[in-house]
Amino acid sequence: MRIISGVAKGHKIKAPKGDLVRPTTDRVKESVFNTIQHKVISSIVIDLFAGSGGLGIECISRGAAHVYFVEWSSGHVKCIKENLIKARLETSATILHQEVSLAIRQLYQNKIQADIIFLDPPYQQQLVNPTLELISKYELLSEDGIIVVEHSKAEILSKKIEALIQTKQKKYGDSMISYFKKEGCMK
Repeated sequence: MRIISGVAKGHKIKAPKGDLVRPTTDRVKESVFNTIQHKVISSIVIDLFAGSGGLGIECISRGAAHVYFVEWSSGHVKCIKENLIKARLETSATILHQEVSLAIRQLYQNKIQADIIFLDPPYQQQLVNPTLELISKYELLSEDGIIVVEHSKAEILSKKIEALIQTKQKKYGDSMISYFKKEGCMK
């Protein structure tokens, strides 16, 4: 894995060892960033279930103002820190070492709203719909923001969850990328 664009282009991203992390492939990452590139510059980003931090780090490299990485695994948090330091991007990052639902509440209490939210939970645990419900309930998404969800093609997502509506979906092998926005904000 590597950073594919921006000030840290070409830097390698270290991924945590084990089966629990499925780093987003460069091909999928390129496709996602082709879709959201117009939103990245000066944006606030939340990377939930951050794993190696690859998606959030890519955003910082491309000009995001700040990225909040949310990860509960100590080993993964260590990996994110190492990747940020190696790419010299740590000043634009905050790592929340905690469970996602607690981090969502903390971000809400700190009045953080994101222009881009990445959601890439472990497959086969049915965490996408409940996490989207929390994002909507705690109003983490800015008015014209976008949520990018990477999930198993076997996991069925609701087309509408609270105030969020699915706008696009694309299949990549065994994975799917689904995009959500606030209902009524279809720009």
